[in-house]
Amino acid sequence: METPINNTQKNHQHIVIIKPENKQPISLISKIKSKMKKLKSIFVMSVIALFVISCEKDMGKVQFRNRSVTNKTYTIIWDGSVITTLSPQTDSEEFDVAAGKHTLVFNYSNTGATACNESNPVIASDETRVFTCSY
Repeated sequence: METPINNTQKNHQHIVIIKPENKQPISLISKIKSKMKKLKSIFVMSVIALFVISCEKDMGKVQFRNRSVTNKTYTIIWDGSVITTLSPQTDSEEFDVAAGKHTLVFNYSNTGATACNESNPVIASDETRVFTCSY
């Protein structure tokens, strides 16, 4: 048995805090959270990709040609809006459009008068159509 050196040491209690040296459980939780975030990101990106793919299936392409024999410039109206203006003997770029029924008008640019009769083309998914006016 120890003999106390002085009276103050007699009643001292020691609290020992043992720190775990193996931090594996905390590290494992962090890894799981990190993996969950990655999986969530992958899931969200997959949903977006599927949405884009499904939307693309309902799209077609159109292109326009001006073959005017009177050397006139055409303004092409697609579904009520100007989509492009074409100089004589030129082709437009291809435009992505929704599949379905549309309204197409070739107007003379300077007068607004109709160059070719209004038409109502139906564009199928993944279809490319070329429209020409030659008045």
